[in-house]
Amino acid sequence: MLNPGPWPGFCASGASGYVRARRGRTWCAVWQGLQCAVGWQPGINMSTAPVSHPVAPAAVRRQEGDPADTVIVQTTAPDLMLAKRIAHHLVEERRVACAHIGGPVTSMYMWQGKLEGGDEIPLTFKTAADALPALYQRLCELHPYDVPEFLVQGVVAGSAPYLAWVTENTRAGVDPDSSAHCLCKDD
Repeated sequence: MLNPGPWPGFCASGASGYVRARRGRTWCAVWQGLQCAVGWQPGINMSTAPVSHPVAPAAVRRQEGDPADTVIVQTTAPDLMLAKRIAHHLVEERRVACAHIGGPVTSMYMWQGKLEGGDEIPLTFKTAADALPALYQRLCELHPYDVPEFLVQGVVAGSAPYLAWVTENTRAGVDPDSSAHCLCKDD
């Protein structure tokens, strides 16, 4: 059973739930196959509430591991100016379709045997899997860190038009031979 949570407007459905306000009402959308958008109001049992509208199957596409599948890449920059510069270059060069620049966060980490810490700016990129080798190489060229963060998350499914847009906008950043290369230094 899905629990609306202890706070009004909070969706406790896990990582795939989200909440948004709309005309004074709160809607809790929960990924359930290809149907979502169950409206939550106090007193409604989310597990038995009717689905208000199904999402058309053609609107959501499951990714199957193709080289051009969309992935999300996370990194950080030491300051906002550099974060904007990195994002600008990577989008303009079409290595990523889009870049999100977050607000400052405090990072704590071990570096060369010492505890380090400081403010950093998180960056999130949407790109195609086959653009990763070129993206990583370019990020290392633009980044001042010896070992910049480069974490890749797969995208299980998404809006078909959005996934197509990401693929279309990252083709210039794809090396035709990249499918044979690994990001690992051992190769």
